[in-house]
Amino acid sequence: MGKEFDSKKYRIAAFDVDGTLICHGKQIRPKVQESLVKLRESGIVTVVATGRDELQMPPDLMKCFSYAVTANGGCVSEPATGRLITGHPFSKELLLEMMNTLKKMTGECILFRRGSMPGAPYALKCLFEKYPPGTKSFLPPKKGPLPGRPMPVPAIRALAWYSPFPVYKVKCYFRDPSRLEEAYERMREDKRLTVILMDEDDLEITLAGISKASAIGELCREIGMTQDNVAAFGDSGNDLEMLRAAGFSVVMGNGEECVKPSADYIAPSVYEDGAAKAIAELYGISV
Repeated sequence: MGKEFDSKKYRIAAFDVDGTLICHGKQIRPKVQESLVKLRESGIVTVVATGRDELQMPPDLMKCFSYAVTANGGCVSEPATGRLITGHPFSKELLLEMMNTLKKMTGECILFRRGSMPGAPYALKCLFEKYPPGTKSFLPPKKGPLPGRPMPVPAIRALAWYSPFPVYKVKCYFRDPSRLEEAYERMREDKRLTVILMDEDDLEITLAGISKASAIGELCREIGMTQDNVAAFGDSGNDLEMLRAAGFSVVMGNGEECVKPSADYIAPSVYEDGAAKAIAELYGISV
């Protein structure tokens, strides 16, 4: 353990989802869920901090949290009421410009619109293959422009321009995987954007300066605390800023090498109910 843990100080516990609470694409295990519920009932402010859209979050898992940071920080909300606390959507001009650039490099997009995820068929196919709908983490894709459903690429671009619903994150898969690195570097050059290379096969894009860390900072100001009061739990590169900003950082045993140097505590892996074991050791709450 890199520093001493004080449960009276770290009154906010922020958790990544995939690879931290859930074995990639699977349902949350009962012991982990029960630990989260008990942690919240003990008076700790529990926060889910995820790249997922609210649509992708199993309802029983959302009940474990006081607040939700979704779309990699694009939205901060209160699950119990549905209240949007802060949101950082793209302008329509920037969104369309970005989608057109990605399309030229064979990129196909999914739009994260807080409870709605229209996407190009190829992109949704890639997403659902990694996170099967049967896990209840996603709705199965069907025909038509409804949440999580595929639409032709021209219709996606038209939706981005004409729809009144804001878009907080774009996820992009590439028909030609060799163009991924090129697209990553091209998007990173645009100072209006934050770009994350995910799982070596797709990009996740939000507005510049928007991340899980920035969103948790906004939440801290909303509830009268600071990042020094946060214990953050994560496993991958899109958790790195959150782990560095938090007063105390917990990295899963299955975590990527890029995040382990930021750890104050290495938990057992997600496959061993690592989050539950870390909660038991750090907060003294066991199930």
